[in-house]
Amino acid sequence: NDTSFVTVAVTNCNVTLNLKAYLQGMYSTGNMPSVLYNMGMSTDPTATDSITVELRSATSPYGLIHSKKSILHSDGMANVQFPGSVIGGNYYVVFKNRNNIETWTKLPHVMSINTTVDFTNPQNINNKNKIDNNCSVSLNNNIVPIKNKFKLYKTQQALG
Repeated sequence: NDTSFVTVAVTNCNVTLNLKAYLQGMYSTGNMPSVLYNMGMSTDPTATDSITVELRSATSPYGLIHSKKSILHSDGMANVQFPGSVIGGNYYVVFKNRNNIETWTKLPHVMSINTTVDFTNPQNINNKNKIDNNCSVSLNNNIVPIKNKFKLYKTQQALG
């Protein structure tokens, strides 16, 4: 009776979501100010603001799959790490920020090791944002054009 052993190396694999978004009121001539850095809240000289990025199920009731906090940088980029378990899944990507309207991608994205979502392109943004209770609210102007790019619309007060 011959016994053989096989060594298997298991590597934890993360998914990187490369997100691009500009914030209304901060975007000017290709960049946003490094507000978090300037306020001494970050050692990263490109840190603009904190954001939350969610992955939501592609089917109703659009359940929350994962939520991660990240930093949006002065060039509009954020690199958000999700667990490898989302690879191959089909998800809406939701952008949240303390001063901007919650914004969903227009279509679900299949997640791979390295996925890019560009919220500066209006074709990628859902202007009828989904709400947790499965209603739709029309936010026809939740992006603002500026020099061939689009910024996420700034809220004037908290939405109830």
